[in-house]
Amino acid sequence: MAINAYSNSAYAPQLNANKYNVSNNDYSPLQARILDMARSAPDPRTGISISDCVIQLRGFAGEGEIRNAIEWLSGEGHLYNTIDDEHFGTTDG
Repeated sequence: MAINAYSNSAYAPQLNANKYNVSNNDYSPLQARILDMARSAPDPRTGISISDCVIQLRGFAGEGEIRNAIEWLSGEGHLYNTIDDEHFGTTDG
């Protein structure tokens, strides 16, 4: 069985997502961390900035991977833009 690069990437769903406070296995570790960060934003009306995510996730994922994960989460309806294209909040939060 061949393993492709996506299945090993930080934004592919992983079986172990629950350790990141996500209630199901639908999110990769990176997606789960981004959702947790959005849920804990100090002001939900502003949300969290992508640059803050990049800083906080430095060493875990690169900016491109983070932006791809945010785009996927937005496309799936889990995140939305708040004050501009660089800030987002969670729809469940």
